Amino acid sequence: MDLPDSPPSLWLAEYGPYQPEPSLAGDISVDVAVIGGGFLGMATAIALRRRGLAPGVAVLEAKTVGYGASGRNGSFAMTVIGLGFGTTAMLRGKRFLRRAHSYMEQRVDRLGEFIDEAGLDCGKFRPGFLRVATTPAYVTRLQKQVRLMSSLGFGGIEWIDADAEDAFHEHLTARAGRGPAPGTGRAIPARVRR
Repeated sequence: MDLPDSPPSLWLAEYGPYQPEPSLAGDISVDVAVIGGGFLGMATAIALRRRGLAPGVAVLEAKTVGYGASGRNGSFAMTVIGLGFGTTAMLRGKRFLRRAHSYMEQRVDRLGEFIDEAGLDCGKFRPGFLRVATTPAYVTRLQKQVRLMSSLGFGGIEWIDADAEDAFHEHLTARAGRGPAPGTGRAIPARVRR
């Protein structure tokens, strides 16, 4: 099946000259064949080789590495779960929300560790995550979510009042200057895969 051509993703265009490997011509013998050259497929192949679990690994991709969704995402690794904090707590309970959010924080941290361990030059940084309330109802909802997450013991999720714009900009500068903001990260997907 032929997949449609699309313009290269921003990340692939930003990467610079790239020549994909030639298409597979004939049969090969490998320990593991990974289907798909997205972030998960490439990370799986790298991890298998680095740990010596499968010295012969082939990544099979229909188009080019990073062609699909992981090549066109916003390059974010986030702790966002399901329907949001409040709705998740209402539908599944606070205990589930605490476990799910903790799991997502650990996964973002692990992704950063993996990038560092593999020596991937992918523009990784931890900018934090900002939601901006645009209506009074959204202000109320976000404030409830901040209180909920605080009550569950999560730090780094805080309310920043719109009246404190100058302090807000100082806050962002301080957070960017002192290291990773909790729960989010960014890496340029095309660079992770090369």
